[in-house]
Amino acid sequence: MIQLMDHERACRLAAVRLDQPLPADDAAALEAHLADCAMCSATAAGYEADRLALRALPPIEPPRDLWARTSAALEREHARNPASGRRAPRRWGTLTMLGSGFALVLVIALVGPTLLNGGHPGTPNAVPSSGVAGLTPTSGPGITPLIVDSQVTWVVTKGSTGLSIVTANVNKVCPAGDEPDCAPLAGISRGLASLPTVPSSVVLSPANGHQAIAIGPTLNQAGTSLYVLNVPALPTSSPAPSASASPAASPAGSPSPRSSRIPPPPSPSPSVKPTPVTPSVVPSPSSAAPNPSGPAPSASASASASASPVPSVSPVPSGAAALAIVSNVTLVGDEAAYSPDGLWFAFSAQPAGTATGPDIYIWQSGWPAALPITSDHASVFSGWVAGQILASRAVPIVIDGGASPVPSGSPAANPSGSPVASPTPSPAATPSPSPAAILQSLASPSAQPAASPSGSPAPPVLAQPVAFLIDPLTGVATRINGLDGWRPVVDPSGRWVAYWAGTLIFDPVNGVWQPFQGGLQVASWSAVLAAPDGATGAAAAHALPLSGVTDWDVRWDQTGEHLGIWVADTDNPGLGRLSLLTIDQGSGVASSAAPALLQATPSLRGFALKDGQLVWATPAGQDSLGSRLSVLAWTGVNAGKTTIQPIDNGTLIVVP
Repeated sequence: MIQLMDHERACRLAAVRLDQPLPADDAAALEAHLADCAMCSATAAGYEADRLALRALPPIEPPRDLWARTSAALEREHARNPASGRRAPRRWGTLTMLGSGFALVLVIALVGPTLLNGGHPGTPNAVPSSGVAGLTPTSGPGITPLIVDSQVTWVVTKGSTGLSIVTANVNKVCPAGDEPDCAPLAGISRGLASLPTVPSSVVLSPANGHQAIAIGPTLNQAGTSLYVLNVPALPTSSPAPSASASPAASPAGSPSPRSSRIPPPPSPSPSVKPTPVTPSVVPSPSSAAPNPSGPAPSASASASASASPVPSVSPVPSGAAALAIVSNVTLVGDEAAYSPDGLWFAFSAQPAGTATGPDIYIWQSGWPAALPITSDHASVFSGWVAGQILASRAVPIVIDGGASPVPSGSPAANPSGSPVASPTPSPAATPSPSPAAILQSLASPSAQPAASPSGSPAPPVLAQPVAFLIDPLTGVATRINGLDGWRPVVDPSGRWVAYWAGTLIFDPVNGVWQPFQGGLQVASWSAVLAAPDGATGAAAAHALPLSGVTDWDVRWDQTGEHLGIWVADTDNPGLGRLSLLTIDQGSGVASSAAPALLQATPSLRGFALKDGQLVWATPAGQDSLGSRLSVLAWTGVNAGKTTIQPIDNGTLIVVP
């Protein structure tokens, strides 16, 4: 006996019978119902037509990064809610009765619009072959951009009067080779003060977004000058930089609010210091350069950010648009940086056109000029660690049983490796010392190595690098006994240190020490601090996969997991190649693991490396285009790139 059947059950059985036979009673009841019900009969016929249409389709290839993005999303969801991975299976109840018929309808709902347009999933812009003339369907699967959340800052120079700083949000990046699918970055441009010449680099204060140091040639091109610039604040009414946003300058002396998208600077990690070696003369920069806008910081003040906040007053005592804190010098070491708290700015330099040798200079907001904190003419600044200056100097080594020839002013008389502090300037005699007067007092032709008595060229002068820390408030120097390294740089997490290990050779023409034999390597920072000597500290180091390096720039990301290394070309020091290495957190060995390796990519000098983001400027002329900014960003194991439009008439400067 054939049972009566309602419309809902009839439609359900009509879908199920497409994939499996029905029981005899259900099949007979369904046929009887369809014979008398035109609506259910039409529904059943539609199911059959859709099934035949789907079977006739060619195989559809999913986007190639679908699983990578799906797995990354699952990992993020599990990290936010670990309990989600242990949930009990869902009970679908009556939905399981829908069987493949329901799945068929679901597939049609998901892919139907795309198929009707003649395209494929993942290619929303595909055009059917019968569409507008000149447009062809997109072949192959499309790409899925990687969603990121970060900011980049750069400076565009078009002559000394066309200096502007640009900030842009990076919302998405595309896999390498598919960058055209990601729209070029567009940001908010803010004008900066004009300078006598075009700068080569700009360093933004990490604590004062309204202050920056521009480094560029002097007007006569004889040396380098450092200028303090006021940076207008980002418009607070704009949630994100865009190409149409108009710049808004902040009132004079008003600090710009930090964007919520940019994390605050990390807290300095504590370090274990060996027994300090106090120089015979302790410099007092605060008394040497009195602040014209207020009292100078006390020498007994703590170096922490909370104890000595950066004055909010403008550092320009004369009201000029830009203040030159030092001029006619040659920077040494390719590193000039603010302390993490933004209180200090440090660099190493020597008078231009001389072979005096470098000293380390410090500057604080409100000072009219930068002042040297060493006077040994052999110290090179390389970074900051827990509010202290991290630097290196050359100590001559013994060759064939005798001392290597030593240039005058070198640290031969100070074998401990500690720097020689500069004499404390007298505030009464020089209440506002000029940079030219400071450098003139340091210049000395005796810095050149003496020639041999026979008049033949002097033999090479070799040295061993040593590292040390200097307290910028007191000038107290601390030798790091376990680190015989040149230009060491510690990652912000305080776990690793990258440096050049080997021998140095003296360049008598320029009066500086250069790498001779050795290479770049990475070591545990805590291991070298605890090591009693350099040999023990070197045992904790691992060589980096780079050779023939003589001029470089290294930077860490915030986590210490990635190390960016820029190596200068031999013939053109302004150009080089940039690599991004992944550091194994257990061993310190550089690996080729994902997510974001960049190998020997052409780049201009200067780059920025933050947590999950590498930014650099490409040389002009690549692909017959001008210089452009490139951004490599990653999340987990996924990475992608994006760029800005090429700059044809101007120069790009990446702001670290």
